[in-house]
Amino acid sequence: MRYLSKRKKVVIVILVVMMSIGLLNGCGNKGGAQKNKDGIYTNKEYSEKGMKKIDGSDLNYDNIIMRDGIGYGVDYTVFKDLNETCFLHVKNCNITEFTFYTEKGVEIENSTSQYLTEEEYGQLAKTLESQKFDYAAFLNITKDDKYADYELDYLQKNYKNVDKLTTLGEDTYYFAYNDDYSYMTLNVTEQKSMERIMKERDKFKSSIVVFPAVDFKKQDERNMNDFSAKTLDGQTFTQEDFKNYDLTMVNIWNTVCGSCIKEMPELEKVYEGLPKNVNMISICTDGDESNELAKNIMKVKGDKFKALISDSKLRKSLTDSIDAFPTTVFVDKEGNIVGTQVGVPDANNTVEGYNTLIDKYLKTAISDSGNNKEEVGSVGGK
Repeated sequence: MRYLSKRKKVVIVILVVMMSIGLLNGCGNKGGAQKNKDGIYTNKEYSEKGMKKIDGSDLNYDNIIMRDGIGYGVDYTVFKDLNETCFLHVKNCNITEFTFYTEKGVEIENSTSQYLTEEEYGQLAKTLESQKFDYAAFLNITKDDKYADYELDYLQKNYKNVDKLTTLGEDTYYFAYNDDYSYMTLNVTEQKSMERIMKERDKFKSSIVVFPAVDFKKQDERNMNDFSAKTLDGQTFTQEDFKNYDLTMVNIWNTVCGSCIKEMPELEKVYEGLPKNVNMISICTDGDESNELAKNIMKVKGDKFKALISDSKLRKSLTDSIDAFPTTVFVDKEGNIVGTQVGVPDANNTVEGYNTLIDKYLKTAISDSGNNKEEVGSVGGK
């Protein structure tokens, strides 16, 4: 009996130790990372600390491009010293792209292109193509991703290699990359930087952190329900102006954003082709302090749609939460946002990209309003 008692004690001690280890492994962080069948670490939920990257290493929250509403983030620590110089990123729908620029390319991107004519800008854009290298991109196609077909098509058109990383629930993650930069003429410093990012590609691929997309339907209260803003030319524009249309496209930009200015002639083409029940406006986030510059940009680019300057209510309800430019949202008659915000929908065919979104969201806006009347025309055929 004494022997059995000792044996029980040993068993109990082992169980306690195993339970302690389990608690340490399973409850050490809110994200609760676990290795899936693909050998990839995923996090059970988004957390502001303690999440793991797909290779199981700790996430560096100091150097992170976090897209919590889409279900991933990218830790750019490996290229921290290049970030915001020659290695830049842009958000495009659920895609995050990383591009390498030569010194000349950076100069072109930061140039005062707002003063150029359309012909001059076209020549500048053509020159830029030889001064940049689309290095890599991450994509998560979420369960309710309305742009899934466009996003995959975009990756396949712009990247030679598109790898499926893993799945999490109903979400599918991709990593795309290019490996041919032979068309570029690089100086010694640029060549060293290029060789480095190519050598570190696998490490960069493992820099993504994966988690279920945060549901912002409850947390995100962005809207254009209640505001009174001035346009660049001094007119007043409020939420009441939305009532005349089933859908309004709202492009958000600023005067120092080269990509914003680049798409402006294309936006005017979209505007001119809108059906009668759809409108377009823009919001210039620095239009108060750069009013004359903003007006000059729109004049040179030939834009005739209204451009607003945010009032305090509009900044609080919408523009202060925008972290990338250009960004476009769509609102219904009441100023409620329809769908999700987007960047430039298709760099190769901007007009068609926006028209596709307008067609989709117009149906949604009419359906949600309970208005069963026929849609008035279609985009591109005003």
